[in-house]
Amino acid sequence: MPRAKRYRDVPPFLRDGSAAFRWAKRHLDLDEYAMDTEDRAALYSDFAHDAYNAGRVQIYRAILIRQNGRPHIRFDCLGKAWSRVYEGAGVYNPTPAVGNGQTVVLTGIVNPYDIDWEYGFASFVYYGEDQWEVSLLPKTPVLVTHIDDDRIEPVKGSSGTAGESWMETC
Repeated sequence: MPRAKRYRDVPPFLRDGSAAFRWAKRHLDLDEYAMDTEDRAALYSDFAHDAYNAGRVQIYRAILIRQNGRPHIRFDCLGKAWSRVYEGAGVYNPTPAVGNGQTVVLTGIVNPYDIDWEYGFASFVYYGEDQWEVSLLPKTPVLVTHIDDDRIEPVKGSSGTAGESWMETC
């Protein structure tokens, strides 16, 4: 892959696949993941370069909403855990307050500077391409463009306080 035009902006540990792999060996427990880590490091490094080249990243997040008429989505509190791929978006920690709600997938656009690259990369090393984790920083602006496959008038949202669990989020 050709070097990113903004290669100086890519976090140093993702400068290339070798740097990402070295970072993973130093900072992550790789015992059961060691076999795929080198390949995943190269993939995530390429993703970071693509993101900085484009100046934006399209991401996906599944959320559980109440089924009482119109869906209610708190755009000011969308959460930190998103996916690079539509199929990777899932509701992994549903909130008890929603109960048997309806799952919808949001499509958003963020700036690569608002991504927590270390957390996302670590998650990608552990969970791989099933989730393609993109972890957002707290209060990251998110431009929501779709709900499921339906294009909507873009809505300016936020990741919110982006806690580790739904209880800490907003």
